[in-house]
Amino acid sequence: MYLIYLFSPLCIYIYTCQWLLDHVLFNPALWIYTPAPVQTRLYSYLATEFLSDTQIYSNVRRVSTVLQTVHTLKYYYWVTNPRNKSGIIPKGLDGPRPAQKDILAIRAYILLFLKQLIMVGYGVKDDELQSILNYLTTMHEDENLHDVLQMLISLMSEHPSSMVPAFDVKFGVRCIFKLLASESQLIRLQALKLLGFFLSRSTHKRKYDVMSPHNLYTLLAERLLLNEDSLSLPTYNVLYEIMTEHISQQILYTRHPEPESHFRLENPSKYLNLNQISDLLVRMKLLTLSVKSKDF
Repeated sequence: MYLIYLFSPLCIYIYTCQWLLDHVLFNPALWIYTPAPVQTRLYSYLATEFLSDTQIYSNVRRVSTVLQTVHTLKYYYWVTNPRNKSGIIPKGLDGPRPAQKDILAIRAYILLFLKQLIMVGYGVKDDELQSILNYLTTMHEDENLHDVLQMLISLMSEHPSSMVPAFDVKFGVRCIFKLLASESQLIRLQALKLLGFFLSRSTHKRKYDVMSPHNLYTLLAERLLLNEDSLSLPTYNVLYEIMTEHISQQILYTRHPEPESHFRLENPSKYLNLNQISDLLVRMKLLTLSVKSKDF
């Protein structure tokens, strides 16, 4: 009976579609040397039309497609060659590559496709999130990081019900602290935003279990001051958002608005240990006074 099903027209159709998707449509090695407009059109189609076709999408093996798409970003559509800094041997160097502006446009479409693919159904799966965390952990070029990191921030902000538990299970906070050591202020700010969204969407118990046992607030202070002699205004703004648990995806480079009457420090006795981060808070206070003095 199984053999009859295996060789039935329906089964052959399904396997054929899956083979075409995996080995043709989602295979970057076939597309990387085509003219840039062709590649742009392909990934634009994947990002804007492909997932709306339920008949085709039903043949997609979602988890493996997510992993393959992250692999595509890492090895084929990098912005800066990852060989020297990340030790990753890039692919797609045997012929002409798209110009950098085209690479950036293609990456934007790929990330949009990836985000939509991840959120189809019942939210992110552990292996899908792990592939993104692996990317952010192993890549060290700022240009190859910030758009993927921004996508992860967007997922955490918009879909916390599935993202927060998965992020906890996969120890995503480790990735955050790796990124906080970056020399790039933008990467550090994005990492703080990601931490802020994770904490603000977590239960009190999860916050405590993640941050307190290993004194991660102490490490946070150390990481933030690793590349800054004093806290910059954008860094202060994100820390303010974390403490009040009013996080936005936008990075604010000017003074934040005055707090509203209902704002408060959320659970300060549990996860704002003043003894651990006193140096950090003193610097924040000095920066606040400095900013206020400039307003007069």
